[in-house]
Amino acid sequence: INGTGNVLAMAQNREWGTSGKGKTTYNYNVGTDMGGTIGMQAGSTFKIFTLVAALGSGKVNLESTFDGRSPMFFDEFKDPGNPDPVLARGGVNNAGNESYGSIDVLRATASSVNTVYAQLNLLATPEATMKAAQALGVRSDLAANPGNVLGTDYVTVLDMATAYATIAAKGTYAEPYIVRSVTNVEDTIDITAQKVTKRVFSEAIMADTIAAMRTPIQYGTARYAQNLGRPAAGKTGTTLGSRSAWFDGFVPQLATAVGIFGVDPKTGGELVLKNLPN
Repeated sequence: INGTGNVLAMAQNREWGTSGKGKTTYNYNVGTDMGGTIGMQAGSTFKIFTLVAALGSGKVNLESTFDGRSPMFFDEFKDPGNPDPVLARGGVNNAGNESYGSIDVLRATASSVNTVYAQLNLLATPEATMKAAQALGVRSDLAANPGNVLGTDYVTVLDMATAYATIAAKGTYAEPYIVRSVTNVEDTIDITAQKVTKRVFSEAIMADTIAAMRTPIQYGTARYAQNLGRPAAGKTGTTLGSRSAWFDGFVPQLATAVGIFGVDPKTGGELVLKNLPN
């Protein structure tokens, strides 16, 4: 529930805490703990934290325009050891290698334009992107590198739901909790969770962030969410190599995060997902 921290529901599609022949099981809660190195990279859902950092820098507004061609090359993104020659040279591609020309931040958010967001991250600084994610509620370990804007960090569903709920609450972070109250029949125990909140960003920055986050639903990568019949904002996300896919978003009262990933039952490694939307 936005502004309260109250987690209403959490689910995963595999058994938790069991194992057995022929079963794909997890010995951890996918929603809150990725179990070490296996889990979900944030993908393009992390771009919203770069957006917050860029808006907060005062150097960018929603009408600012950037070069959206693909590929683009940046010294900061160079990875000499990468077997992909484009990535080795610091190349960043858009989905489907689509070029957009000169576009503003709103359109770049709607279409999840990697090359524009790479520029935003360099302008705002990767450290500012990391700190924005942490302030909004991401508690997983994060790195301040240029590629973090593209969602290279591993995060949990709870991380992303909490962070997006903070945006929906106009910049007020609420510490998440699952158990609202505990009582017993003898009335000797009566415990109610206390809401713990903190303002972490101004309402003005959050208003612009929310305006940008409405565009994926209005005319961008998340148009399928239009059938909610409610004012909604959100962001889709897939990772390089298609190892995870996300939709994170909110209506005025509630925020949600949905992440999809796979584990190879033989190796325990990540599976490549197929037929993912952009």
